[in-house]
Amino acid sequence: MSFLARARLFLNRCFPDRVSVIYFFAALACAVAFWTVTVTEEKEAKTYPVQVKFSNVPPGYAVVGPDVHSKVNVEVAALGDILKKISGDDISVTIDAGKFVTGPFVHEITPGDVALPSSVSFVRVFPKILQLQLDKRVRAKIPLKPQFVGKAEGGKRVAAWKIDPPTIDAEGPQSVIEATKHIPTQPIQLGGKRDDFSIPVVPMNDDPEVFVDVAVQPVLKVTLAEKMAQKVVRGVAVVVAKLPANIEARTEPKEIEVVVEGPAQSIEKITSAELFAQVDVGALPAADVPYKMKPAVQFRDGAANGFGISSSSPPFVEVLLKEKR
Repeated sequence: MSFLARARLFLNRCFPDRVSVIYFFAALACAVAFWTVTVTEEKEAKTYPVQVKFSNVPPGYAVVGPDVHSKVNVEVAALGDILKKISGDDISVTIDAGKFVTGPFVHEITPGDVALPSSVSFVRVFPKILQLQLDKRVRAKIPLKPQFVGKAEGGKRVAAWKIDPPTIDAEGPQSVIEATKHIPTQPIQLGGKRDDFSIPVVPMNDDPEVFVDVAVQPVLKVTLAEKMAQKVVRGVAVVVAKLPANIEARTEPKEIEVVVEGPAQSIEKITSAELFAQVDVGALPAADVPYKMKPAVQFRDGAANGFGISSSSPPFVEVLLKEKR
């Protein structure tokens, strides 16, 4: 029996009437047409920002580094209708940290690190090189530091502050803990404050890898003082100290200018009579060439209460030492 005869016999058994044959070939034609359109339809590309995550981090360790909290851009391809239905939350980039070694290194993201929905194909990821570091977790005591905001009443300023206890227990990656010089407190409002005050403080830690342990509520004590101001005091005398009896001295200039800093309400009372600029010649011998020396500006007895010396001009004076005749 020929092949055509066998085919005709098979169709007669499966489809005893001609209507069934017509339905069969119509369905087959539709399936072929749909497959052809699906295969030949052009796919579109789209990029999604995705947060990198890490799995299998060894106990007692943490993944840190410049790129540990970075997002990467994952480019995928799919039919336009499919891309409209997905978002960046449907895509994940998870790196297995189980094989990481301690210390800094670079990791190249591979397609195996990227999980995609079905009917979506991977195109590329960028950046694909991450700078990371596997760090041991440690505990340490880190100082607290207040964050002052606003201005106190009457132009007053923060003269001193103290937190009790001054430190707080923190746990985190060793490199992060060692680089943390202090942990800030919540903002401390100075507005409306005129006198010294105390306030409980709360550590404000913004690093997700660092955990703080508040065993005792820290309390901040703040001392307010008058606003500081500066004044230029002219005509401050240059005084030569430890001058031998057989030596005479001449200074150039004989007077200098001094910038004094202190409470704004009383700084205007400071005059040149309350200051002197001393040069110590010690055992320097007489010479034909003057010595160039930096004077030490000081307050006379009882005049330095709450005041300080910011600078002097000129910063150096010439001192000529000659033997007496």
